[in-house]
Amino acid sequence: MISIIGGTHPGRREHNEDCFVADSQQGFALVADGMGGYACGEVASDIVKTTIAAAVADDEGLEQAILRAHQAVKHAAK
Repeated sequence: MISIIGGTHPGRREHNEDCFVADSQQGFALVADGMGGYACGEVASDIVKTTIAAAVADDEGLEQAILRAHQAVKHAAK
C-alpha cells in the first residue's frame, strides 16, 4: 500500500492560499496552488481540490474532473 502525506507553505506571503488532498487508498494526491496575489486564491484552490477529489471518488476521468473544476472556478469568480 502507498502512503501519501502532503503539506503546503506560504513562501514569502503571510497567507497560504494553497491546499491539498491525499487519498492513499485510491493512490490519489493533488496540490492546488492558490495563485497568491489574486483575489480569493484560497477559494479557487479549495474549489479545485473539492471538485477534483469528488470526481475521482466517483470514478470520473481526470480530464473531465479538471474541466469541471475549471468551470466551477469560473462560475464562482462571477
